[in-house]
Amino acid sequence: MTREDRESSFSGGLGPEMYELGLRGVYADEEQEGGLLDDVRAQGENAFASGAVLRYGIEDGGRGKLILLTEAMVKQYPGCIPGGAQQRGDCVSWAGRTALAASYAQECVTKTPDPVTGKVESFPAVSDEGRKWGVFSSEVFYWHRRHGGDGWNGAAFARVALKEAGLVVRADYPEARINLETYSASLAGKWGRTPPDGAVADLCRTHLARTATVVKTYEELRDIIAAGYGVLTTGSEAWQRTRDPWGRCARSAGSWAHAIAACGVDDRPETVRQWGCGLVLLVNSWNEYMTGPRGVWGTSQEIPPGSFWTRWTDMSKRYMIALSDLHGWANKGLKDWGARGVT
Repeated sequence: MTREDRESSFSGGLGPEMYELGLRGVYADEEQEGGLLDDVRAQGENAFASGAVLRYGIEDGGRGKLILLTEAMVKQYPGCIPGGAQQRGDCVSWAGRTALAASYAQECVTKTPDPVTGKVESFPAVSDEGRKWGVFSSEVFYWHRRHGGDGWNGAAFARVALKEAGLVVRADYPEARINLETYSASLAGKWGRTPPDGAVADLCRTHLARTATVVKTYEELRDIIAAGYGVLTTGSEAWQRTRDPWGRCARSAGSWAHAIAACGVDDRPETVRQWGCGLVLLVNSWNEYMTGPRGVWGTSQEIPPGSFWTRWTDMSKRYMIALSDLHGWANKGLKDWGARGVT
């Protein structure tokens, strides 16, 4: 992707049509991807999930299970997913924010003590307006992309999430002279080529991600999600708009250079028999663009508006980064929504 491509902006009516016309919300960057591996190794952590799942004893932890990371968020903050709709090519910051928030929500709902501070996190208070826009700011990440146009790289997001920007609740911050309660394209573009400094930079560093790891296989993705961690995915795959009775969207013939968060997995035997592989729950950033049934097959649960299931084989080529709110990848002991007797 050329610099000119990255510097091009699209305004108004942002959605799949703009992506199919050429909007590049994501682009590859080998330097950033290599840099992320170096950053994680410097922490003493596993740059690849193949090592992380073994080191933390979570291998096969998702086998046969239905895991819904979204349940914790929507129960605490009704209507927070999808959190509105992106208004420019900032899908990476939306998807990364959602993945990191999903990880944080599992820590809160399971009362998992932070192994570094010993603190037990709780869901923060947020206004109705802040809840409507996803509870946490996506802009604080996007301000650190270090170019003036739209589009970003997933590994670059993860590196920022480790060092410069974290989960900042949507609220007014008079001490920093910034109001993050309501998302807008202009607010997302307030900084970019040069990141913010001073009080705003200090605010951005609230609740950084502890570590990240690159996911390559279905088993790694399944087990990382089952342990309680959201995953940022980027790629060129596109999906149809209407969900089938399983809540699944089929792949389309289009192409989206787009980032989407993975926040659930369905590895139940009946699901694998039906589709020949497990299903992954993707949370999009186009408000309620996806339509159709939202019930989770065989349960009383629903997936949130703006989300959909996809076959693993329809997304297996995507670049995937799991984001941890805790140090390492400890198993948070999540509920299996597909277990007998769970409703």
